[in-house]
Amino acid sequence: MNFDIKKLSKASIYNLMTQVIVPRPIAWVLSENENGTHNLAPFSFFNGVSSEPPVISISIGSKRDGAPKDTFENILNRTYFTVHIPGKNDLLPMVASSKPFDKNVSEVSELNLNLDKTKNGLTFDGHENYVVLENQPISLFVRYYKHIEIGAQNFLFGQIDYVRIDDSILDGDKISWSKFHPLCRLGYSDYSVVESSFSQGRL
Repeated sequence: MNFDIKKLSKASIYNLMTQVIVPRPIAWVLSENENGTHNLAPFSFFNGVSSEPPVISISIGSKRDGAPKDTFENILNRTYFTVHIPGKNDLLPMVASSKPFDKNVSEVSELNLNLDKTKNGLTFDGHENYVVLENQPISLFVRYYKHIEIGAQNFLFGQIDYVRIDDSILDGDKISWSKFHPLCRLGYSDYSVVESSFSQGRL
């Protein structure tokens, strides 16, 4: 079956792209609201784009009324944010955090999640310490790098300052996929989990 993109609706294009560009990693982004509380939201148009400098990208859409999403505004205003790589145990709270909440309402509080402020002590340019959700195996501490507008999307780039990996998922300096099962996004409401892996060197 062939799909002529020019003849499809916006919703159909989105559904098609999210089914064929799979699996997609998920960025569970923690950012600071204007009132000092914390916003939490997942994004699956996310990936690494460079290791020198170490930069990630997140494509952030707009709210239904066309206003910028809170995550995007928070990052522009506060500069720094945290990206968690959610595992299979995070599925339900991660999905719940995608629900639209009013501005300056903390998804962390609404979903009865906890922040871990005791294990990092990491700062950037005099900002308060980065914060991270409790019990997160992988956390990236990121600061705003730049963004460009692509249609209704804000394509945001962030530079990684610190990476925190819990010792419980490491075998030496390598992440063990038998200990950490990251979630991946597929199309519609479908997800996948990395349950196994194999190695193949260059030929």
